[in-house]
Amino acid sequence: MFFSRITTDLIRITTDYLNENMAAKKSILSKPFKYFSESITELKKVSWPTSKEAINLTITVVAISVVVGLFLGFFDLIFGRALIFLLKK
Repeated sequence: MFFSRITTDLIRITTDYLNENMAAKKSILSKPFKYFSESITELKKVSWPTSKEAINLTITVVAISVVVGLFLGFFDLIFGRALIFLLKK
């Protein structure tokens, strides 16, 4: 009688433990799938630019990058020459 109760409790505890682990494994495997399916759903809602808009925006970004690069290069040259002048004294 005593051993049958212990055996029954042990079986119940083991079954509960296995069920919890199976649920955890299932949720671990389902999280990446859920993430990608939600990402695809959201990407379908995006208002994508036309190819003409994308080209114009790309040209704008490149032009602004060149202007900022020239601006920073100019000041780098000026401050570099000033530093060399100051260090020669």
